[in-house]
Order: sequence, then C-alpha cells, then structure tokens
Amino acid sequence: MALDQTDCDCFGMAILSHGENGRISTRDGSITLENVIRKVKKCESLLGKPKLIFVQSCRLDNNLTTDAAIVQSIPKLAIESDLLVSYATTKGNVAYRSPESGSPYIQLLTEILEAKGDKESLFDLLTEVNAKLQEMIQSLGASCEQVSVFETTLKKKLQFDKIVAVYTKYSDGRIEYENKLEENIQEQTYVKSTQDLRN
Repeated sequence: MALDQTDCDCFGMAILSHGENGRISTRDGSITLENVIRKVKKCESLLGKPKLIFVQSCRLDNNLTTDAAIVQSIPKLAIESDLLVSYATTKGNVAYRSPESGSPYIQLLTEILEAKGDKESLFDLLTEVNAKLQEMIQSLGASCEQVSVFETTLKKKLQFDKIVAVYTKYSDGRIEYENKLEENIQEQTYVKSTQDLRN
C-alpha cells in the first residue's frame, strides 16, 4: 500500500550505506537503488512535488537493471519530473567514510543546508557541496579521488523555508517540541535553534 503524501510539499530521503553494482546494502541483503528511486517517482501523491534523494555510498561497477513494469495510468513525463538525486560520488568510484569522523559528503551537505538552506537555491547549495568536497578530498592526498554529483529533473528552483525548533514548557515540567516556520512562532513559546536543542 502506498503512503499518502498529499499534505507534503516536498519529499526527502537520505541513504547512507555500502553500495556497488547499482545496489545498496541493507541489514538483510541489498536492494537496487533504481528500484528505490522508481518507487518514489511513481508515488501519485508526490506528482508535481520536489522529490530529493541523497545517496552516500560507493558506485563501483554500476550495472543497473530495472523492472519492466510501469504504472500505465501515470504519464511517463510526470513520473520522470520533479526529482533530484544527489550522490556522494560519480559512477565507478568510491565514496569515502571515516569510522571516526564519518562521511565528508554528508558533513558538508548538512553543514551547508543548515547554514544557507533558507537563503540560496538547492542547486546552488549542491554546487557548493561539490566544490568544497573536491577541496577536502584533494587535501587528503593525491591517491584520494571523490567528486559528488547530482542529477535533476526539477522544473523550478527549490529553496527551503527557515524552520526552527519550538518548545513550550508547562507548569508540570513537561516540554513539547515541534518544528515551525520562523514567521509562525507564537509569543508564549521559547524559541531556540535546532542546533541549540541538540546540546
């Protein structure tokens, strides 16, 4: 059964795993990345809405195979449009991840989205991720190679609204959290940035 995403303005997914030959490792085996992307593209309640997929995995020997089955009731153009997939590396290459410090791609992506996500278009932000990742990888030495890449069929520029974490304290000590657009914050709540709430 498909999830109803009618009330959503945008869909986002991040995949962090090992990968090769067009497959992503899972706890109990592997799945093809193309099947994951196809399911997102064919979700009828997401048609005409931005669908963003960020993939941190190697892409060595990528020989993707796809299912022949297609939903006939949805025009192919509608299925293929409004999708952005950002990969940590190009086809045929590794994506670095340190056990101590994590993935340079994910670090830069989250850092840039948090700092500028509500100020610049996603296209500009991902271009900056590409540039900074290349600088970072080059600083590690000549034997290291990794270039992030994104593919898009978005029809419009995408820029995020500023969301802040809001919490309300009650006299019994309870605290309730929720995310709100910055312009919709009410006076009785205490506002802190998402970063502050994590600490």
